[in-house]
Amino acid sequence: MSIHLRFVVRGLLGLVMVAIFMVVLAGPAHAATRWNASYWNNMTLSGPPALQRVELSSPNFNWGQGSPLPGVIQDNQFSARWQTSAYFDPGRYRFTAKSDDGVRVWVGTDLIIDEWHDASGQTYMADFDVTIAASMTIVIDYFENKGDASIATSWERIGGAAQTGPTKADYFNNMTLQGQPALVRDENEVIHNWGQGSPAPGIINNDHFSARYTRTLNLAAGTYRFTARADDGIRLWINGQLVIDQWYDSPATPLSVELDLPAGVHHFVAAYYENVGLAEVAITGTQLNSGSGGSGSGGGTGSGITATVDTSYLNLRSGPGTNFSVIEVLSRNTLVELTGDQESYWVEVVTPDGTVGWVSNRYLDYNLTFRTS
Repeated sequence: MSIHLRFVVRGLLGLVMVAIFMVVLAGPAHAATRWNASYWNNMTLSGPPALQRVELSSPNFNWGQGSPLPGVIQDNQFSARWQTSAYFDPGRYRFTAKSDDGVRVWVGTDLIIDEWHDASGQTYMADFDVTIAASMTIVIDYFENKGDASIATSWERIGGAAQTGPTKADYFNNMTLQGQPALVRDENEVIHNWGQGSPAPGIINNDHFSARYTRTLNLAAGTYRFTARADDGIRLWINGQLVIDQWYDSPATPLSVELDLPAGVHHFVAAYYENVGLAEVAITGTQLNSGSGGSGSGGGTGSGITATVDTSYLNLRSGPGTNFSVIEVLSRNTLVELTGDQESYWVEVVTPDGTVGWVSNRYLDYNLTFRTS
């Protein structure tokens, strides 16, 4: 069996979307932490800052028509940047920024709020999904033009563990993944051979470009072989661990790593760059053996044939028909293994946590993530 990691990192991780967790887990805003604050006497954060200091809470100021520090920072046309590192458990988080005037918020490498314009205390919100527990850098940029000056920021956890989703692809017109991507899109898989061409003619260069691919996958327990092939450089992280590192010009030569993975959601990030000449990148995976499974109502054993759920929600039932009770609800891209038993268009499957039940065959995709080789 081979995985076509249609691949996915938003951000950290990404990132990248809960829906089956219907109960809102909203709690208090994040705890106070240390922020490195820098202030400039211009609106573009340019040159050496006029003031640097440590602040003990997230940006939450109302200076009115005054200054963050009279005599050091001017009353108008100034800017500021706050940066910290914060730990996040898996889940969906809502970030809120209220600003007069402009504000930007980054989580990891993802720009989630981008309101860089004059404003009169507008409130902006963005949701960000964390698939694996991690510490991430938070950066908040702000500028004041004239009149009142204020900024208030916070975040809170509003949902459970993130759902797996499609590959997020970010493309850059440089070889170092710097700045904002020139193109962001979802892709079915990371298997590309552009020859001497471009991933997106007219948008991305033929040469001297780079890309970041991010994806989460819900996998059964087992041993997996992941293979990356690129012309030129390639790096692959799995659950935050750098497992393939060929960051130099090279012809497309397969590089592989084998890992034992537990059942559950796993986070994949790949970085790629093209220098000159041919451009090619492919990332695939193969399940070498299965971990131990559980028993369920059917008591079936795995057939070695796997598929992924191809609808937002799919009921796993105790028998082959809608008259049987629902055991659990599977989300899109959940990997299941067929037991070999089937009746009409109903098939018996084993889920990543070992539960055995029946699903409608019409909602399974045998070529989405894994396919029989």
